Amino acid sequence: MEEIKTKVDDIVEFVQTRKKTTFGEVSRKVGIDRDRLEHIANVLQENGIIQVRYGLVGAYLYIEEGHGETLYGIIPSITFFKLTKKRRKTKK
Repeated sequence: MEEIKTKVDDIVEFVQTRKKTTFGEVSRKVGIDRDRLEHIANVLQENGIIQVRYGLVGAYLYIEEGHGETLYGIIPSITFFKLTKKRRKTKK
């Protein structure tokens, strides 16, 4: 069976490999605009998959030790539901 991979998968994998990264780095690597990335990052943060921190010099995405790998396997359906639900609301 072929694995289906989404931009959300790409974002989480990139943050996992970097441990700490900026919105700009993720945006360029994954090929997604910053506004959309920020929305996805906030949903991932709400589900405990990644952390987002805003500072004086920019925003960072990171995964705390022991998180991400375990949680990401459990929560993708919740994340997908929230992403598609919010996306539909903004189209109206």
